[in-house]
Amino acid sequence: MKNKTIAIFGIGTYILSVITSATDLEGNARFPIALIAVSEILKAIFTIMATIRLWKEARLISIILMSSAIIFVILTAIQEVVLPKGSLIIFLMNISKTICFIAFIWAIIKLYKGFSPVETKNAGDEGYFKAIVSSLRWNLTWFIPVSIWVISRFVIPNAISAYQNFSLFFHEKWWLALLSPSAYIFEAAAFASVLSPLQLLSYIPVFFVNDPENSSYKRRYLWAACLVILIPISCVLIQYIIWGSFPFHTDKQGYGHLRMIPFIPWPQSPFF
Repeated sequence: MKNKTIAIFGIGTYILSVITSATDLEGNARFPIALIAVSEILKAIFTIMATIRLWKEARLISIILMSSAIIFVILTAIQEVVLPKGSLIIFLMNISKTICFIAFIWAIIKLYKGFSPVETKNAGDEGYFKAIVSSLRWNLTWFIPVSIWVISRFVIPNAISAYQNFSLFFHEKWWLALLSPSAYIFEAAAFASVLSPLQLLSYIPVFFVNDPENSSYKRRYLWAACLVILIPISCVLIQYIIWGSFPFHTDKQGYGHLRMIPFIPWPQSPFF
């Protein structure tokens, strides 16, 4: 199976898992247990396939993807069997769920788009992160804190927001959104809110590749600074698009409508 096929399969399993997780007002599952079990099995199959496929080229992603999935299953089992709701286990489950989602998006990017120019040119059999170390060297003293800042301030909050938005989206009459162009813009923007900071961050090491064909090397610090500034700006713009393109709109009288065009009608909820 090709990498892109695995990526598409993973997206399908994620959508199915979100749909089957829908519950009624009393917390009961809306779908049969058999369908929920099939959804979880397919998700586990994708995790195993992605881990095996990415092990040589992107071992860190494979480790995070598999370990976060295992930890989340263990915490879920502990929460259901041993500990009551409202305990510290809920907090740990939310953290592991966020890590799972980020690892899933990261794996989808790698499977669908392949490797960055740094990987293609320098990594060979060493892997992406060794290529980063070899190109940045002492610049890692500022690149690592910047990466931590981007992940903690933008990637993780955007991943949590995307998960909540998709959960709300699929708990509505989501099949009506297939008729709405605004729904497709909303979905693309929700994924981009997590992907774009990581993608922009991954371009920074490219500027530090000392190669005659790399025209950006002479102004590497300028381009790196521009990307760091661009990350929060792009995140705000993408969140603004998400806010204005959510396809299910409720007017002042409490009636629900399907939004066909982003920002029409104007969202009732505040942006911030």
